[in-house]
Amino acid sequence: MKTFGALLNCVKPEYLLSFEDFQRLHMDPRHPTGLPLGDELCAWFEKHYRLLHEGSWLILLYQTVKLFVLNRLTPRLLKSLPGVDAKAITVPPSSGSNLYSQPESILLAWLSYHHAQVSPGDRLWLANFDEDLHDCRVFASALASHVPSLTDRLALIKKTREPAERLQNATAVLEAMRALGLDYTPPAAHICVAPARDMVLFCTYLFNAMPGFVPKATVEFDGRLNDRVVKCIELSNPSSKPLTYQVRIEGAPEFSAADALKLGGKEKFQFPVTCLHNRRKAAEAQIFFVSEKVAGGSAGVTLVFGLKSVVRTFKRKEVIVRETKLYDQISFDIAIENTSAEQDAEISVSLVDLSPADKGVPAAKTGKGARKGGVTTSPLLPQMTFWLKPGKDKPFRLKRKSSGALQVHFLPLRLAGQACLVFVDDSLAGEYCIELQVKVDLPSTNEQCKFQHQMKSTIIREIPLTLRNASIDKCRGAVMELLGQKEGKEWFKALQEQSRLEYKVEYLTQHFAGPRDVIVTGKDAPPQTAPGGQQANNVNKLPLELRPAGPGKYESRLILRSPVDVRVLDVEAAITSPPPPPPP
Repeated sequence: MKTFGALLNCVKPEYLLSFEDFQRLHMDPRHPTGLPLGDELCAWFEKHYRLLHEGSWLILLYQTVKLFVLNRLTPRLLKSLPGVDAKAITVPPSSGSNLYSQPESILLAWLSYHHAQVSPGDRLWLANFDEDLHDCRVFASALASHVPSLTDRLALIKKTREPAERLQNATAVLEAMRALGLDYTPPAAHICVAPARDMVLFCTYLFNAMPGFVPKATVEFDGRLNDRVVKCIELSNPSSKPLTYQVRIEGAPEFSAADALKLGGKEKFQFPVTCLHNRRKAAEAQIFFVSEKVAGGSAGVTLVFGLKSVVRTFKRKEVIVRETKLYDQISFDIAIENTSAEQDAEISVSLVDLSPADKGVPAAKTGKGARKGGVTTSPLLPQMTFWLKPGKDKPFRLKRKSSGALQVHFLPLRLAGQACLVFVDDSLAGEYCIELQVKVDLPSTNEQCKFQHQMKSTIIREIPLTLRNASIDKCRGAVMELLGQKEGKEWFKALQEQSRLEYKVEYLTQHFAGPRDVIVTGKDAPPQTAPGGQQANNVNKLPLELRPAGPGKYESRLILRSPVDVRVLDVEAAITSPPPPPPP
């Protein structure tokens, strides 16, 4: 030992013997190899030899640990440890301390680093192995930094100088260590008052054991909401003796597995883990395989794997399809139920818009002759027009063994099939998804034009046009509820302040004709010009041309489409016979 640098000058080889052997060597004159001592020394050794014997062995053991365990702690090892950011940790210098060796300084730096990771507001730089560690909050940080699921259990451990509180802290730390399967757990009362050299041993044990609790790999469970996914972790036993593991999952309750595993010698096993995707939010957990020492078997190392659930798509519990006309508000009634007989459930509801291009969203009915694209596609129009009544978008309680109804409202402002997903999150049963689909048809007639004229081969009637759409004005209350009072007023104001709006006109009967394009401008808009540079004629008016076949009533429907709105205009013309010529 001395050749490796051990400081053993105060230890004599004979002090390592049992008292009986020491007696034969030094205190029994009849023994052939004995080296007799005086009566005074014999009396002293009889009284104090046990203390001398135990102290010598302790010195020898501590020197062994220092030479062959502590000296392995190097800056390179510190930076390569799992759970340590090599760029963020401060590596102690190889020289400069006249109190601690570099390996001991590395232990203090490692503990300080993990304490800063868990409690960034509690700035601490450890300066010793006794007083700074007796309240155990640094040990709690080291455990929680490697096993995040322990954070809540150890959250109450704070800095304290009270002996009773330090004992509580130490008890909590040791219980957490036992839960992890860590077998070196000194008495709680000893940790609170232990000398520095005992704490060095404890810190060294944590330094070597805790990096093993950083997950070896993360198993991802991709799937749909409310689907059950099973994946397997391959474990092998390289030894010829059986291994027994206690299996525990810490973290999200979505994961489940068997609570024990036994591997025979040289056996490989696919261990199944089940994940139930009962919420959209990604769930994370860790699965621990804690080795147990059993008769006839060997003890393996603790294995840790990360578990993560990722919901990629959503399995619909129900799909509700409705039809409506543009600007006609409709409502969906969704039944919710709490089947628990013991607890009230907390219900929260959220809506997610689905693009019309998404699979399954019904196409809009745009009518014969409609041009694709450009109709009600203005960014001025709200993209999401499904909503909940004010206050219903906040979590609410549903009493046990009771049911209720949830109402989702929809106001179509775009001539396109629209859909949304309704996510109902039940604190007891999990989250499920309902899809609402709406087929949107042309709006009801919002304007009428009736006139009477004598029979002529061609009749021209100018229909005035403004930026106001009567159908949109009728659903003002619904828009205010959808957007809110302030944003709703601003939206209506923006509609009226448009400088120019171009309409494509469709005529549904052969007797009526007119321009295919008309322009509607605001009151402050500049004069409009045609492509040739001349002033446009079809501005704020639609010159309607009727070619009657004879006296009678002629009816038609005109559809005006723009990027902002759609208008349906019914025209009714009463053509009378010309008066008879005056008598000669």
